[in-house]
Amino acid sequence: MRRIMTLVLAAVLLAGCSAKTDSPVPKEVPHIESAIPADMDLTFMSNTVLMSEVTNMLVHPEEYQDKVVRLAGTFGVQQDVQNKGVIYNCDITDGTGCCPAGNSIQLFFEEEPENLPSLGENIIVQGVVNYDKGTYYMNMQLLHAEIWTYD
Repeated sequence: MRRIMTLVLAAVLLAGCSAKTDSPVPKEVPHIESAIPADMDLTFMSNTVLMSEVTNMLVHPEEYQDKVVRLAGTFGVQQDVQNKGVIYNCDITDGTGCCPAGNSIQLFFEEEPENLPSLGENIIVQGVVNYDKGTYYMNMQLLHAEIWTYD
C-alpha cells in the first residue's frame, strides 16, 4: 500500500509540472527603438536556454555586471516591504512553466512608464545589469530599463 501511495504522489507531482504553458518567446518582434544597443539579446532563446543563461548571470555576476541585456518574460509586481513601495519585475519561467520562483529580474526605470503592462503580460525588457546583495540572496536588476509589450 505504501508503494502505491508513493507512485500516486509521484505521478501527481510530475503531472503538475509537466503542463506546458505558452512560451514567452516572441514569434514576431515588436518594433524596438533603443538609444543603447544590447550587448546580449536573449529575446529569442527558448525558456530552457534563457533559464540557463539567467542562472549563469547569477552564478558569475562579474561577467555580466554593467552589460546591456535584452530578454523576454512576463510583467510582474511585488511589494517592497522595506521601502513601502512596489518593485517591477520581468518574470522568467522554466520550460514547463511551473517554476518561476527566484527568476524575477527587478526593473528600475529612469522615469516610470506612463502605461505599464498588465500583470502577467508578455514583455521584452532591456537594461544595464546590476546586482543587489539582498538579505538572503542576490537580486539581479536591470537599471535604466526600457520595456515593450508583445502578443
